[in-house]
Amino acid sequence: MLRHLRARTKQEYGRRVHLLADHFGGVDPATLTEAQIADYFVFLIRDKGLRPSSIRQARAAIELFFTAVVKVQWAVFSTIRTRGAMPLPVVLSRAELAALFAAVKVERFRVFLRLLYGCGLRLGEALALEVRDIEGAAMRLTVRGFLRMQGEADAKHAASATEYAASLKRLKRRLEQDLGVPALPFVFGQVLPHEPAMDRFTHRREIRESQRNADEASGHADAIPGVKMVSTDGFPLKPDTVHYTAAGLAKLGRAFADAMLGMVKM
Repeated sequence: MLRHLRARTKQEYGRRVHLLADHFGGVDPATLTEAQIADYFVFLIRDKGLRPSSIRQARAAIELFFTAVVKVQWAVFSTIRTRGAMPLPVVLSRAELAALFAAVKVERFRVFLRLLYGCGLRLGEALALEVRDIEGAAMRLTVRGFLRMQGEADAKHAASATEYAASLKRLKRRLEQDLGVPALPFVFGQVLPHEPAMDRFTHRREIRESQRNADEASGHADAIPGVKMVSTDGFPLKPDTVHYTAAGLAKLGRAFADAMLGMVKM
């Protein structure tokens, strides 16, 4: 497991285990009990007041030590849960927006900036727009396709896993209604390619089957017209076996592009 971690992460994980040992007087951490681990995290949260991100890091390091080195599986680690506060986004006032736009003297640049802000576009998304995508009189953009990579959490529950195709069909219908785009091309990626999956994904097989069935070419009763599934089998994953490495994300992006370009009339 450790060989997949970056050097800095290994160093930090080692430091966390040393701090654990020091807390109990420098004992061998492998001799500690599950109850002592629980007490230690109570100390970190209540007495030390560590931030949620630091608690999560300590939990990951100590759980890895006991799982990979001591060879024990303790339930205490699943009970340590933290939730960091979601920072509010910076929202500019009307006066600040007016000053920002006024500072851009060239009109075509000012129009582009207003488009970015008004539509919430990323720079790459705005640069990819064509004239035909913009309905000036209606003050709106035309959405030509929809990409989706989601579903890991749905693999934790039987209902959401087995009914994924039906939920996807409802989502597509609502998007088409809200965007005013009939027959919206829809491409999504199949989740959890690694086997075996982590224990919490109890319904991996069911959700992957439901996702395959949703593809318009599946021939299944749950097939959805205008929906294409991208298989992620073989895409490089991080050590958590859920998220993709940079190479995996690049491969996913190319697969999404190929699938969408095959559906969208250019």
